[in-house]
Amino acid sequence: MRRMGAAVFLIFTVSLTSPGQDQVDSQTIAKKIEPSVLSVAAYDKGGKVLQRSTGFFASELGDVITRRRAFPPGTHRAEVRTVDGKTYQVIAVATEYKEIDIVRLWVQLSSDKVKPVEAAATAPRPGERVVVLSMPEPERKRVTEGVIAVIEDLERGRFIQVNANLPEGSTGSPVVNGKGEVIGVALYLRSDHATFIANGAEKIRGWANDLSPG
Repeated sequence: MRRMGAAVFLIFTVSLTSPGQDQVDSQTIAKKIEPSVLSVAAYDKGGKVLQRSTGFFASELGDVITRRRAFPPGTHRAEVRTVDGKTYQVIAVATEYKEIDIVRLWVQLSSDKVKPVEAAATAPRPGERVVVLSMPEPERKRVTEGVIAVIEDLERGRFIQVNANLPEGSTGSPVVNGKGEVIGVALYLRSDHATFIANGAEKIRGWANDLSPG
């Protein structure tokens, strides 16, 4: 595995949620995307787990998206597992975007068919409710609901601040809207433990279009 560099850290001002926000059924949405969400494990040469995080299928071809920091220095190999326990080896880093701290991986699918998370067709907006399904291990699923507080369009990409506290192992999780469409990748929890930062929506949408069958 290629050695991953340092993450990008941004700090934004927290904004308060409003009473008129759209409601979402977080459990129904989580159930919809559950087959697409993956636990990601990085191992050293001796087979010791260096880090566990979350990722998700972005195409039927086996493309997986997660955070770059899912693979710390010393990573020798990595694998992903589905909620039903199927394990796939990571065979290559397809695309690495240091500026937004996400990576696209190739995994060896053999003859299995996988279901990707659909990319959102519309841009997220402040005040929109979102859902995160984190799964550092198949038996450690956690559904988190939050509200988009701030959206910052920078030269290196769109960064989204969400008012929610994510559990350990959530890095790389898909952040989805009320339709279960991915709007970004969860990156890190801020020091206040009440908000987290996500990004990558434009890249995910572009990859989804490029990788569509036919």
